[in-house]
Amino acid sequence: MPESLRIVRYDQIDSTNTEARRIAASNPGQNTLIIARAQTAGRGRQGRSFYSPDGTGLYATLLYYPDHPISELGGLTCAAALASAMAIEQLCSAYPRIKWVNDLYLGGRKVCGILCESFGTSCGTAVAVGIGINLTTRDFPAELSGIAGSLQAKIDPETLATRICDHLLPYLQSGDNALWLHGYRDRFLLSGMRVECITAQDRFPATVQGIDDTGALLVMTDDGALHMLYAGEVSLGATDPSSPFYKS
Repeated sequence: MPESLRIVRYDQIDSTNTEARRIAASNPGQNTLIIARAQTAGRGRQGRSFYSPDGTGLYATLLYYPDHPISELGGLTCAAALASAMAIEQLCSAYPRIKWVNDLYLGGRKVCGILCESFGTSCGTAVAVGIGINLTTRDFPAELSGIAGSLQAKIDPETLATRICDHLLPYLQSGDNALWLHGYRDRFLLSGMRVECITAQDRFPATVQGIDDTGALLVMTDDGALHMLYAGEVSLGATDPSSPFYKS
């Protein structure tokens, strides 16, 4: 772990990503790893909440000030997903797979979510990479039943967070997509799957072909047209009975 990365720890906080913004406003310019035992208002993508019970998961945010333009970090979410998967494998021998763009799955259940944000500060643009991993969580709310799972591994959250940073920082320092592309594709969960694509403008069924060199999702619709999704999400197995995620 680089000496320039400060670590702050909380027993409970509203959201580590929200705290990253507060730290950036009050003490700008310091790269900081924020770790909490529990979150009362954990945030996920698309305005969703992230269930964060006390002492059963990793709830962390890396606040980082890149030396180069944020436009050169278009693969940040992909890089964070791979960094998290690699750290998990190294510390508990599990092999999570990646659902585009930012979720990790193990045994058909989501075990990790990632929320990357960027914002301006008096010291330039900062990024906040929020990572939530269910380590030993067993009792999930009804709306997550059948969807969420956990590693069922007693890993020290701070050790896991710092290992993730070890993998992620080289990308943040360089913006080189080659650092994550091969590993992301190796763990990519969706190839060949029938999915429902959900964008800000539309939702439609398609078959996943892979990802391009920037992390965009390649899908083919029923008319044979190839589409590239740079934003949005996909619903797994919504129309494919052969998928392990099929919901009848």
